[in-house]
Amino acid sequence: MLSDASRTYWPTTLYELAHETVHILNPISGTGNYLEEGYAVLFSIDMSEEFTSHPQEPGDEYYQEALRLIKMLDNKPYRAARMIRNKFGSLSSAKEAEMEEMFPHVPSQIIRKLCSTFGS
Repeated sequence: MLSDASRTYWPTTLYELAHETVHILNPISGTGNYLEEGYAVLFSIDMSEEFTSHPQEPGDEYYQEALRLIKMLDNKPYRAARMIRNKFGSLSSAKEAEMEEMFPHVPSQIIRKLCSTFGS
């Protein structure tokens, strides 16, 4: 679902469509994790900057935290996403132990938070 603001303001429409696209590409029933939400925000920001003259940013502290956390995985975050999707099938299916093996330089508390339910 898109917000009411997306009905009349193109930058918001694009931002929200990009965000929801990540969820469609990572189907899992129920609430996603910080990993999936972080990539949804990253993709939204990137598409907003690329295709609008008024880039959007997340206002919610949980989305800001999710974005900050995924940027700690790799200096090329989309490369990390591709690795995670190849291993687990979807971002919200990522498991802590295997993530720690994939990203040994990332502190375990960061991995734990990324694998936790979004908003918790």
